[in-house]
Amino acid sequence: MNFVAALKCGATPEVEAARCMNQLLRRSEAQGALCLALAADFINELYKAIGLETNINVQQLETAKFDWETTLCRHYVFHCNTIFFAAFERFLTQLSRTVGLEQLKAVESMTLQHYFEMLDVWRNCSTDLLKQDDDMQVQFLVEPLARINYILFLGAQKIRKLFDLELDMLNTICTYLLESALAGLFFEECHTYIAEGLSKVMEADFSLSKAFNEDAFKFFRLVFTVDQHKVTHSSILKCLTRMLAMLSRQQDTSSYRQFVSFLVEKDMQESYYTFLKLEKTTRILLATLDFLTKLQTHLLDLSCFSQTFLEAILALTLHTHENISLTAAELYIKMARRKASDDDYILKHILEFYFKEMTNADTLPLYVNALWCEFPYMQSMRIYLDLLKNATAVPLGMRYLIAQFTIVVYRKMLDPQVCGKYVKEFIHVFETLPTLFDVLNSQYLKGILLQLYSLTAQNYLCDGCDELNELLPNFEDYFVSAFRADTHLQYPYLYNLFAQFARCIEKTLHFDKLEMCAIHAYTEYEEVERLLVTKKSPSLRQSSAYCYILQKLSVLMQVDYNVFDQLEHIIQTLHVRLIETTQIHELADKQQVFIVFHLPCQPVPNIS
Repeated sequence: MNFVAALKCGATPEVEAARCMNQLLRRSEAQGALCLALAADFINELYKAIGLETNINVQQLETAKFDWETTLCRHYVFHCNTIFFAAFERFLTQLSRTVGLEQLKAVESMTLQHYFEMLDVWRNCSTDLLKQDDDMQVQFLVEPLARINYILFLGAQKIRKLFDLELDMLNTICTYLLESALAGLFFEECHTYIAEGLSKVMEADFSLSKAFNEDAFKFFRLVFTVDQHKVTHSSILKCLTRMLAMLSRQQDTSSYRQFVSFLVEKDMQESYYTFLKLEKTTRILLATLDFLTKLQTHLLDLSCFSQTFLEAILALTLHTHENISLTAAELYIKMARRKASDDDYILKHILEFYFKEMTNADTLPLYVNALWCEFPYMQSMRIYLDLLKNATAVPLGMRYLIAQFTIVVYRKMLDPQVCGKYVKEFIHVFETLPTLFDVLNSQYLKGILLQLYSLTAQNYLCDGCDELNELLPNFEDYFVSAFRADTHLQYPYLYNLFAQFARCIEKTLHFDKLEMCAIHAYTEYEEVERLLVTKKSPSLRQSSAYCYILQKLSVLMQVDYNVFDQLEHIIQTLHVRLIETTQIHELADKQQVFIVFHLPCQPVPNIS
């Protein structure tokens, strides 16, 4: 046959392929069986095209026992001459075209049978070659054989489709050719064109036969396992999306059902999950989310997807790319609703996931923003306040997160462009918080929730809602009660509590409540001071009580006016206790008792 020499001398690949194939087919037709002599020559030429000298003969083809010792496999390395290989691939492509044309000319001929037998002989040779010992370096033959078999597979598939054939021999041959071609996906030089070519064939010919469908599944399973080929992964996901839409419109639903079942197999789900969890490329993440969005609409239920899988989608709502974040949020809510059908359960899962996966609250705004429009159920302050009220068995860290989540949600509601629709939510906050503060036992938790007061634009609410002025006294009464009764308020919480109290009384003009607190604090101060006068060395309990009273006096002096008629007396006694006699100071330092005192911005009386 000598087609390799002809191609190297510039012969037209299509003409040379037609000449060689016609020669083989006519000799075989005359003999009534495949001409093994020409088949052996043809196979030797195929190996020669990839730089391997073989001496395959008729006897070896008949017995399927090949002598590879003389083929120089021990020293083989594949060197791809780009110009020659391009011509060689055109030659291989023309082979199946020639066979198809010859069969159409003579319908009763054995053309197809002889071609399939020749491919089967080639299959036996190549399979046996790759089984040889590793010291023959047959691993270097995988890539060139993959290139050859890829072209032969495309040709065999066209024949199978053109003549609507469902033959066991042809299916076996096509399966071998495809498996060999798939090995080429792991080689950089030929990955792209093999992946692109096979994906087009799988998309165009899917549902042609059951055997072909299985071949397609092999390709899709394997192509996702090849690393470092982002473009391929993205294009395959888009290919699968198009195939879903195409197959769903066909009258025969068997292939459609088979395809959907394949897409939710464990291996495929693992590929999607890997993309969701580990992929950094924006294009692939968006393609994966878009594909899953389409896929879930084709499933009667989503029980095949685990909670862990949904959490991989939910995690992408924290992605810095806005399109990814919003798309992930939309998909998560759709899938979660189909799985849970309970918005309350979904909201708790959203909170629990963040608590489990994140170490701080820095990304909470991004999290809330992504889910906001897709999940209106979260736009209710009542839900969060009820959760905090009834979450006595929930870990304190989780309650901190719920409180911080509540603040972020509240900020969203205060957006000037939409705050008008949330007036009822603001009212509920002011109605509920004072009572909730009585129930909660964590000052840190209550300190977080105090932001709900500081964030609220009271002027807006007063203008927009007459109920607010009636609700502010509720918080004032809570402060007065806590200030007078609680002896363990931490200074930061006490300070912030008073700051909100001061804002309220400026609005309601209930300055009598401030005076009430001042009288109570000064009375306590007088009682402690009286005990200290009689003792040279105060106890720890007395020192702690004295320091705590100082904290109360200090916060009451944060306003711009004097709330104490006895300010001069207070300053004089402070001078005695903390400067002239240092027992309390020393004891406080030893026991790490916090001392703070704030003086109003006014002239200090002369105490000398």
